[in-house]
Amino acid sequence: MIEIDLAAITEFFNQFETMSAIEIVWVLMFKYWGWLIFIFMFLRFFAYPEYMLYINGRWYAKTTYVLLAIDVPKRYLPS
Repeated sequence: MIEIDLAAITEFFNQFETMSAIEIVWVLMFKYWGWLIFIFMFLRFFAYPEYMLYINGRWYAKTTYVLLAIDVPKRYLPS
Protein backbone atom coordinates (compact mmCIF):
# COMPACT_ATOMS: atom_id res chain seq x y z
CA MET A 1 0.00 0.00 0.00
CA ILE A 2 1.20 3.51 -0.78
CA GLU A 3 1.60 5.80 2.19
CA ILE A 4 1.27 9.53 1.65
CA ASP A 5 3.27 11.80 3.91
CA LEU A 6 0.94 14.77 4.40
CA ALA A 7 3.55 16.69 6.37
CA ALA A 8 5.91 16.65 3.39
CA ILE A 9 3.15 17.80 1.04
CA THR A 10 2.12 20.68 3.28
CA GLU A 11 5.77 21.66 3.73
CA PHE A 12 6.14 21.71 -0.07
CA PHE A 13 3.20 24.07 -0.51
CA ASN A 14 4.06 26.22 2.52
CA GLN A 15 7.37 27.22 0.96
CA PHE A 16 5.47 29.17 -1.70
CA GLU A 17 3.45 31.33 0.72
CA THR A 18 6.03 34.10 1.06
CA MET A 19 7.30 34.03 -2.53
CA SER A 20 6.31 36.19 -5.47
CA ALA A 21 5.10 34.64 -8.71
CA ILE A 22 8.48 35.00 -10.38
CA GLU A 23 10.24 33.28 -7.49
CA ILE A 24 7.73 30.42 -7.58
CA VAL A 25 8.34 29.93 -11.30
CA TRP A 26 12.10 30.07 -10.70
CA VAL A 27 11.92 27.40 -7.97
CA LEU A 28 9.68 25.10 -9.98
CA MET A 29 11.81 25.46 -13.11
CA PHE A 30 15.21 24.77 -11.59
CA LYS A 31 14.73 23.02 -8.31
CA TYR A 32 12.01 20.60 -9.40
CA TRP A 33 13.17 19.79 -12.96
CA GLY A 34 10.59 21.98 -14.71
CA TRP A 35 13.10 22.90 -17.40
CA LEU A 36 12.58 19.45 -18.89
CA ILE A 37 9.31 20.75 -20.33
CA PHE A 38 11.27 23.19 -22.49
CA ILE A 39 13.70 20.48 -23.56
CA PHE A 40 10.77 18.28 -24.58
CA MET A 41 9.12 21.13 -26.50
CA PHE A 42 12.39 21.93 -28.31
CA LEU A 43 12.95 18.30 -29.27
CA ARG A 44 9.35 17.64 -30.26
CA PHE A 45 8.56 20.80 -32.24
CA PHE A 46 11.95 21.80 -33.66
CA ALA A 47 14.60 19.09 -33.62
CA TYR A 48 12.45 16.10 -34.62
CA PRO A 49 10.84 17.74 -37.72
CA GLU A 50 14.24 19.00 -38.85
CA TYR A 51 15.72 15.53 -38.39
CA MET A 52 12.90 13.95 -40.40
CA LEU A 53 13.44 16.46 -43.24
CA TYR A 54 17.12 15.55 -43.22
CA ILE A 55 16.40 11.80 -43.34
CA ASN A 56 13.80 12.18 -46.09
CA GLY A 57 16.15 14.39 -48.10
CA ARG A 58 18.89 11.77 -47.86
CA TRP A 59 16.47 9.06 -48.97
CA TYR A 60 15.11 11.06 -51.93
CA ALA A 61 18.63 11.98 -53.03
CA LYS A 62 19.63 8.37 -53.65
CA THR A 63 16.39 7.14 -55.26
CA THR A 64 16.01 6.83 -58.98
CA TYR A 65 12.69 7.49 -60.61
CA VAL A 66 11.08 4.96 -62.94
CA LEU A 67 8.21 5.69 -65.30
CA LEU A 68 5.88 2.74 -65.57
CA ALA A 69 3.84 2.48 -68.77
CA ILE A 70 0.90 0.14 -69.13
CA ASP A 71 0.05 -0.86 -72.70
CA VAL A 72 -3.50 -2.13 -73.16
CA PRO A 73 -3.99 -4.43 -76.16
CA LYS A 74 -6.38 -3.06 -78.81
CA ARG A 75 -8.79 -5.99 -78.66
CA TYR A 76 -9.72 -5.14 -75.05
CA LEU A 77 -10.64 -1.55 -75.81
CA PRO A 78 -14.35 -0.81 -76.04
CA SER A 79 -15.59 -0.10 -79.55
